[in-house]
Amino acid sequence: MSATFRSLSDSEVRALAADMDRKGYAVLPHYVAPEDVEAARTFVRDEVERRGNQYFAFVGPEPVAHTLPGDLGGSAAFRDILTRLYTIGTGKAAPALP
Repeated sequence: MSATFRSLSDSEVRALAADMDRKGYAVLPHYVAPEDVEAARTFVRDEVERRGNQYFAFVGPEPVAHTLPGDLGGSAAFRDILTRLYTIGTGKAAPALP
């Protein structure tokens, strides 16, 4: 998978932050393509089945490389959204991301 993610305008990021303040969460409709969501569902379902429906966790970026979570985590546009949300929410500069 090699999904691409768009940047958001300042007003879009402020709206997300306002939703988070008001409702405790925010939704960004259509940010991820439906086929990418379906591929992520399949990946998770397969991993759960492979582990006998037992609890598991992925540690580090390698296990999710080339998946939706891996692509999101590596996306400069998505990381910028998170950085801006942090700054709006805390009033402080976000820490540097690795």
